[in-house]
Amino acid sequence: MADGDHPHAYLAALVERSWGILGGNLVGAYAAGSVALDAYQPGRSDIDVALVTAEPLDDTEKHALVAALRHEALPVPARGLELVVYTRAGAGSGTTDPGFEVELNTGPAMAFRATYDPADRPAADGRFWYALDRSILSGLDGALLGPPAREVFADVAPDDLRALLVEALTWWLRQPGDPGDGVLGACRSLVRVRDGEWLPKIAAAQRLVAYGYQPAAVVEAAVAERLETGPPPPSVAAQAFQRAVRTETRGTRLRLLTEADLPELVALQEAGGITGLGHIFPQDTNPFPRERVADRWRTEIADPGTEALAVEVDGRLEGFVALRGDELLHFGTAVDTWGTGLAEDAHDLAVERLSRRGVDTARLWAFADNQRAVRLYERLGWRRTGEIRPTTFPPFPTLVAYTLDLTPPSASGMGDRLRAV
Repeated sequence: MADGDHPHAYLAALVERSWGILGGNLVGAYAAGSVALDAYQPGRSDIDVALVTAEPLDDTEKHALVAALRHEALPVPARGLELVVYTRAGAGSGTTDPGFEVELNTGPAMAFRATYDPADRPAADGRFWYALDRSILSGLDGALLGPPAREVFADVAPDDLRALLVEALTWWLRQPGDPGDGVLGACRSLVRVRDGEWLPKIAAAQRLVAYGYQPAAVVEAAVAERLETGPPPPSVAAQAFQRAVRTETRGTRLRLLTEADLPELVALQEAGGITGLGHIFPQDTNPFPRERVADRWRTEIADPGTEALAVEVDGRLEGFVALRGDELLHFGTAVDTWGTGLAEDAHDLAVERLSRRGVDTARLWAFADNQRAVRLYERLGWRRTGEIRPTTFPPFPTLVAYTLDLTPPSASGMGDRLRAV
């Protein structure tokens, strides 16, 4: 039912069937995603559609809509259809909530899924998509039916948008498969943050290259893969690129610690120690040594040979880093940031500082039984040396040594890493 390279006829049939079920309750129908942004690629793109109703749907209407629009009833001339229905109040709410009435995924190369309540949407599949889609639609004039999209959909607040983009970038980093798609999605996110404009993925990537964003080779390879003119970027380099975009989007930076930071810093480190290391340092027999930790930080802050750094996000202390020579001496982030990717981004900033000093091989020691930290370091390329030693804090658990090669290309471009000129 596609009309040339654009699914005009299919979209017209979808709107007609939707009207037949919803009648006057259907306020509008809107192409979203690549179709809306004039970036639809036959054979590769999905067809994204948002329907808007005046009033909430009852269960009968939801199921009837799914039955009428699923691929078996209305063949999808693409990889798949991703359809979301909102009420007009939900579309214009400007919130970060999914806020949909019903969601349908269907198509010849897409697993069928119908979701009738946002609470049933698995968190692992991402709950950020909906507000981001509404953000894109809020800047568009088009409509398949009804008033222009910008009159119906509301954007989210800037801080909320950044948080959603960080969540999306983190989700993409955890997905197996095509690294190029994650790079292109990161490009679109960064252009939105920098320029306040939603662009198609390839156009966003080309704008960053024109700006001089580095490493351009990663972006160019992702574009070539999408256009089927070249291989994808290496997975490690693609992931480093996405983390760098996430770092800028989140607003993460490292700054020098001062003694004024110590009360907040020690409390942050204590919470992490109890939560993450309680099995190593039982609190009933080996409570967190607040004063000893504070004294150590005072010494390191005053030591010209140690770089004691705060991990800061929007002016908030969210973690700590200490560097001495070629060693990542201390490293951690606040408990409430675990799982958000902040530790990965802070790690990259710390390792970049070492690389810029001319360090070829970085070192660190980690608790052998701190599996959370061990998984992080090994995922980021650190390798065990076989050295072990006891820590200086009772009950003196075992530390294991790791190294990380920072010489190109093993450092994934860390030396010239992902910064705009």
